Amino acid sequence: MISHIRDGGDHVRLQEKTEQLNHLVAATDNAVVVTGPDHTIVRWNKGAERIFGYPTKDLSGVGIHELVPPLASREIFGEYVDRVAAGGESMVQFTVQGLKKSGEVMDLVVSLAPLHDPAGGTVSGMIAHSCDVTWEHDVDMRLVQHLADTVVKITVPLSQMRSNLEETVSAMQDGSLPPPRS
Repeated sequence: MISHIRDGGDHVRLQEKTEQLNHLVAATDNAVVVTGPDHTIVRWNKGAERIFGYPTKDLSGVGIHELVPPLASREIFGEYVDRVAAGGESMVQFTVQGLKKSGEVMDLVVSLAPLHDPAGGTVSGMIAHSCDVTWEHDVDMRLVQHLADTVVKITVPLSQMRSNLEETVSAMQDGSLPPPRS
């Protein structure tokens, strides 16, 4: 009887922790996607609906790889998924392109971690936390473009100044220009 009571307490604490985690996942603006062992989506939060543009019913049972564009992004994403699914990684974080329902491509930072079966400890799925960083990447690219434009704007006048200086020195050396006064 004591064993049963202790197990009941563990069950209540597990329920409390699960409820706390569910509230945390619901409260974040970032995308949280949970998959089963076959990498199909079994659950996600409102942040994922907002970021990817799909209502929950549209992606339930769909492979998580469908959230990234084909070719290079899917290959990169697949490599990380395989590493986590094999149990060799406790968590990986990487940047990859994501694919919205509208077809628009976005830049994502993804944290991917395995979910373990409590009974056997085997990987029973994954949880992916994603943040859309497209805006930040756009700002970075505008800054790089601005710096490149600035270099061009500075280089042209400096080149002209150098040419003028070389002409002045040459003219002074051949005597066609008087030396500067002291």
